[in-house]
Amino acid sequence: MTTLTVRQTQRLAHKANLALTLAIVLGSIEFLRRVPRLLLLLLGLLVCTAALFVIAYVWWIVGALAAIVGWKLTRGAVRGWRECEVGR
Repeated sequence: MTTLTVRQTQRLAHKANLALTLAIVLGSIEFLRRVPRLLLLLLGLLVCTAALFVIAYVWWIVGALAAIVGWKLTRGAVRGWRECEVGR
């Protein structure tokens, strides 16, 4: 019994990868060909809505964090300014 060389193993893996990719693409095309158009439209609308919600959610988090950091910095600056005024 012989074992495969590294080159033969890589070639076999490349062919398997190519065959799997081709099978996925052909399966997706067949699925899209058979599914009703209204269902595809509703699915596309759902995906777009979900993507926009995720983007908006991320920006809400960034905005909230920026507001908290700004409030903390402002409060610290005011407190430091008051302490500096008391020391005079």
